[in-house]
This record gives sequence, structure tokens and C-alpha cells, in this order.
Amino acid sequence: MGIFSFFDSKPSPAKFAKLFADYARKQGYDKAMTYQANEFRFDLGAGNFFNLNNVYLDYNNVSKSDRAGVLAKYVAGLNYPEVPSKFEDAKGRLMPIIRGRSLGEYLRLTSMMQSGNTNSEHDLSQPFSDDAVLQLAYDSEHSLINIGKSSFDKWGVTLDVALDAALANLRDNTPDRFRPLDQGVIIGNWNDAYDTSRALLSDVIHRANVGSDPVLGTDDSYASLLVDYVGKQPGWTFQDD
Repeated sequence: MGIFSFFDSKPSPAKFAKLFADYARKQGYDKAMTYQANEFRFDLGAGNFFNLNNVYLDYNNVSKSDRAGVLAKYVAGLNYPEVPSKFEDAKGRLMPIIRGRSLGEYLRLTSMMQSGNTNSEHDLSQPFSDDAVLQLAYDSEHSLINIGKSSFDKWGVTLDVALDAALANLRDNTPDRFRPLDQGVIIGNWNDAYDTSRALLSDVIHRANVGSDPVLGTDDSYASLLVDYVGKQPGWTFQDD
């Protein structure tokens, strides 16, 4: 089956990831691309990731004749730009990201092994919960670039200062976008890589109007789920993993 035969129907996420990777290779992209199905993204190495949510939505929302153009546009984004060396030039595209602690440790240890330096490029993070950390990313048009120590060495600012700028950017990019899913449950789907990060925006959660003690979670499609924990759901139980 040729690559463009996929254009005749809506592929599953897994098939689309393969389609995208095959197209990128045909366009001459020869760097590492490790597909992470649970996150629906490619790991490009060195802490850089290419999220497939937006390209998948765009691909499925255009006519069949325009789908090749969507792929070409996003494949061009695989060659991610350099992070600006001046903080003033970078701060408008900084975003906070919440990652599993295990992924943060994987990136940190991989960086140390590759560089031979015990001071990892990926040491910069703040605890968010027992199993998650808060980190910083530079959001280009098509890719997400992890911010490491080398950028802060150039910027001359603290992580707290950069995170303040990132939170302001996230809030500016967070219109209220919740809809009822079931009785006592609402879903917010911004279709980007920052739904999990919106757990940092208490004002957004408050406006969701799910009670005084909500439970927040995310699924594999990045959709945020809010449940009224003290609400009216007989028979529902919640269990900590």
C-alpha cells in the first residue's frame, strides 16, 4: 500500500503516527524518531518531543486533497529552531509542562550518559506531586523543546522567573473549554500538549464549577477530566495508585 493511499480515510492514531514517520523519511528527515503511543508523540532525542495531537486534528479536518499539504507543513517543524539566547526573546513562547517523575529521571540520566557530565542538562525541575515534576518548555509552531541548564546560563534568570512567564503564557492560551461528559463529570479538551499543565491554573478549575473539592485527571488524549469529589455519585469510589 502506498503512503498516499492512507489519505482516503481517517487513520487510527497508531496508523497516523506511522504515516507521519514514513512521510518524514520520504522528505529526507533522517534523525531519530521514537514513537510514544501513550503520549501520542515522537521523542526526537535530547529532551525534545514532537506532539501529534494538532497535526492529527488538522489532517482529519481538511479535504483529502489537502492532507499532503498538512503533512508537509508539520514535517517542516521537525527541524526545531534554536531556543533564543536572550530571555526577553524567549519568554513569550515559554510554557510549563508537567511530566511523570520517571520520564524526568530518564531524560536526566540519558543526558548524563551521553555527555559524561554529572551536571545534567535536565536537572531543572520543581516537584509537583509524588510522581510528577514541573518543567519548562519552549513552544515553537510545531515542536516542543525542553529547556535545560544551558539556556538558563545564557538567560541569567532563575527557574521561578521563567516559570512565572510560562504560567502567564499558559493562562493567555486557556479559554474556558469545558463540556459535560456525565453527571458530575466535565471534560476540558484544548487539543494541545498542555491540558495536564492546566492543573496549575486554579482560577480555570474554579470556573469549571465542579464543587469545592474536585478531582482532576487526564487521559491519553490529553483531555482534562474534572470530577466533583463531594458530589452526587452514589457507588463511585476513588483509589490512589
